[in-house]
Amino acid sequence: MKGTGVTFGLVTAILLGLGVLAMITEGTQRESLRERLQRNLLRNGDFEEGLAFWSTNHPWYARGEGLSQWEVDEKIVKSGKRSLKVIGKNNRGIAIQDIRPPSPTCQVSGWLRCENLKGYARIFVEFIDAEGKWLAGVVVGEVTGTTDWIFVSKEVTMPP
Repeated sequence: MKGTGVTFGLVTAILLGLGVLAMITEGTQRESLRERLQRNLLRNGDFEEGLAFWSTNHPWYARGEGLSQWEVDEKIVKSGKRSLKVIGKNNRGIAIQDIRPPSPTCQVSGWLRCENLKGYARIFVEFIDAEGKWLAGVVVGEVTGTTDWIFVSKEVTMPP
């Protein structure tokens, strides 16, 4: 995630890599967004509580001259009063929230926005077993360059 600015806003998804508004819900796309929002498995997926429940200090993910800077943005928002913004400066950054979904299939969705981004920003889900072994990863959606708010969503199933 190299670039000058990526903003994460409110919605439905997990942010691994880069994201925006975030929500993960069990269920399928056949349900209404309102129904899914009521069962959001992420805490503070809209970033209205700043970075509460998200971890961003992951030096193992850094490239370039260190980790990207994270800010809660109150000027550029999709909805609500806040979004999450990462200032890349040719570095990488990642915001993570660990959850344990109650069912193997979840709807992962969120909003992404970027300005002058070299590389990409994405919402990404990783599956890790109880021993910490990486099992699989799924890209929900990504943006590059300059992109206004875009909604991305994907139904993901945990590997067996």
